[in-house]
Amino acid sequence: MQELNKKIVKIIASYGGFAKTKQIEQAGIPRINLKSMVDSGKLIKQARGIYSLPDSSIDEMTFLQHYYSSIIFSHTTALYLHNLTDRAPLNYTVTLPMGYNIKSLLDKNINCIYVKRDLWNIGAIKIKNTLGETVKTYNKERTICDIIKKRNFLDIQIISDAIKQYVLRADKNLSLLSKYAELFRIEKTLRGYLEVLI
Repeated sequence: MQELNKKIVKIIASYGGFAKTKQIEQAGIPRINLKSMVDSGKLIKQARGIYSLPDSSIDEMTFLQHYYSSIIFSHTTALYLHNLTDRAPLNYTVTLPMGYNIKSLLDKNINCIYVKRDLWNIGAIKIKNTLGETVKTYNKERTICDIIKKRNFLDIQIISDAIKQYVLRADKNLSLLSKYAELFRIEKTLRGYLEVLI
């Protein structure tokens, strides 16, 4: 039992302080061991099927990513992750593939945006958030396209400032931005923004 408990701690630590029941079971450990460790205070049950170590600092973004593996942080949240805005998001925005059940995410005040499955993973990358934890978001070019596409629902100042910041970045990729703009059918609108700034 003691050896299995040590193994559970090691597994959870290897996943950054959180692990799913499935990940523990894949290592050949019965789920009864998880219950025993929770009862004795050696583990914390964060949500159904998600466990953490008692001394783990809980980063909400990392937790959401573990619990909802299909979410990709996007739009104004992605802008913040890329330092393209200094406005920290009041609510996280995530993008999901069509058909994903979002009821529990809405309960957590998460802004959910659906896209077709063939567009959902385009430009997805992993990045460190402000707490140094790795989360999934879209690259800068996809993020710029996303905010332009949703421009009627966002503060125009956030969009303008983000595009200005992007244009000044040494790591920008205008050819990729142009390719995405064509894919998301916003070429004309993007051109209008860029003509003012470049």
